[in-house]
Amino acid sequence: TIRAFLLAHSTTILQDDSGIPLRSFGPAAWNLQLFGSYPGPIELFKTHNQPRLVELFRAAHAPSIDFSFGYRWHPRDSTVMLATPKASIPTAPAAVQ
Repeated sequence: TIRAFLLAHSTTILQDDSGIPLRSFGPAAWNLQLFGSYPGPIELFKTHNQPRLVELFRAAHAPSIDFSFGYRWHPRDSTVMLATPKASIPTAPAAVQ
């Protein structure tokens, strides 16, 4: 429920690989920019590996980052995903005064 709400109402999603799975960001609906690297999940989450994310990081030649992000503490292991919807998200109407 929360994932569906975020995907339907967000103008930007910035996350690491422990957030919304890559498969939720269909290329027809989302622009995706990758930064850092994706060495795979930590041991605790090894059953949630995302092989397609490995492929995308290799193909995109994602720019490295010099800071830690998410649950990985070393910058060379940090994964940053920036997703923006291709279609504009309707905004709430202005309040009537």
